[in-house]
Amino acid sequence: MAGIFSGRAWGPKYQRIPKPCQDYALHWVCPQQTQYLLVVCDGAGTAKFSEKASEAMAKGLRDFFQANVDSDDFQNIVEFDLQKKLIQCLKDKFKEIVVELRGEGKKFTPHDLNTTLLFVYVDT
Repeated sequence: MAGIFSGRAWGPKYQRIPKPCQDYALHWVCPQQTQYLLVVCDGAGTAKFSEKASEAMAKGLRDFFQANVDSDDFQNIVEFDLQKKLIQCLKDKFKEIVVELRGEGKKFTPHDLNTTLLFVYVDT
């Protein structure tokens, strides 16, 4: 069986800029090795806190699948309901970031948390 790996690295341009990497990637394999999740978040370079959003969205998605993938509900759920539950989970993660940044006294707009989320879920 081939291995699954995830990682991130700055490109040459960003190695000269003193900013955190705005991107985040992770993978998850269920204990039975029958389900796989690959997640990539590409934080917007113009967004002040996109690294926080990228990490939270990736981990939130992983946490959602870890918590739900073995449940009977997940196996029988219709696609629309799955989308609603997943979107709610990601909204909750986003709210956690907002609360954290406000607690730190940071000033930001919603644009400052921009990230693009791409994921692939495979159930063999």
